Amino acid sequence: MIELTPIEETLVGRELIQIGKTLGKKEGKKEGMRKGELIGEIRMARRILRRPRIPKDELSRMSLRKLRDILKEMESELYRD
Repeated sequence: MIELTPIEETLVGRELIQIGKTLGKKEGKKEGMRKGELIGEIRMARRILRRPRIPKDELSRMSLRKLRDILKEMESELYRD
């Protein structure tokens, strides 16, 4: 019977794992930065509109989509004619 070496024990396997980790970190960093920008914009818009603050930790648990939706709503109020 043929015995195969586990991929993580091969040089190529270790390199692929490292590439995956690096790419994952880059994507995570980008998403984190974008989330931080959205949170800052939401907090500023709420301040301008004299709305109650939403705690940072509550905003940070929200998805990017939810944050974008909240910001879009705030912007529509800010730029109303």
